[in-house]
Amino acid sequence: WDKLAPGANFTHSYIIVPLEPGVYDVEPATVTYRDSDDGEPRVGYSTSYNKLKVWHVTESDRRSKAHLQEWFTFLLFSAGALLVPGGIWFYIINNFEQGLPKRTPKKPVSYTHLTLPTKRIV
Repeated sequence: WDKLAPGANFTHSYIIVPLEPGVYDVEPATVTYRDSDDGEPRVGYSTSYNKLKVWHVTESDRRSKAHLQEWFTFLLFSAGALLVPGGIWFYIINNFEQGLPKRTPKKPVSYTHLTLPTKRIV
């Protein structure tokens, strides 16, 4: 990386693995560069994280694993948030027409199934 053309950029990433869990002070990265070969050196700094908490692997796994109770609660509230308005919508669609209750046509009364009582003569 001796020279970088004007308007070009360069990205560099690295991973630091801590030896022990705890809270670490993270200082910003420092970049020193020159505008030209004989120019004045300039210094730039990255953003700072201040304090960085590092957990042990088991603690990190415990905190990030899915919890059954939390997912059940989420699903319960999600289902309620969808089913209640959906049920109301379904009821309105089936029982109302243009804002008025649907009229159900009256069925004609049929007496064919009725039988008249007969007298028994003894």
